[in-house]
Amino acid sequence: MVTMDDKALFVDTIVLVYANVVETPFHERALATINAAHEAGWTIWINRQVILEYQAACRSVDMG
Repeated sequence: MVTMDDKALFVDTIVLVYANVVETPFHERALATINAAHEAGWTIWINRQVILEYQAACRSVDMG
C-alpha cells in the first residue's frame, strides 16, 4: 500500500522546465514554489517519465 504525505509536491515536467529555464514566462513563479515547498519541509517528487521528458526538452532547446 502506498500512502502520501499531506505535505508532498509532485513536480511535473513543464514546471521543472520553467524552474530551470530563466527565459520562460513562469520561471520565477515555478522556482519560488519549489523552493518554498522545500524550505517548508515538504517532500518533493518527480518520476522517471518526468526525467525523460525533461531531458528531451533540454535537448530540444539546447540546454545541455
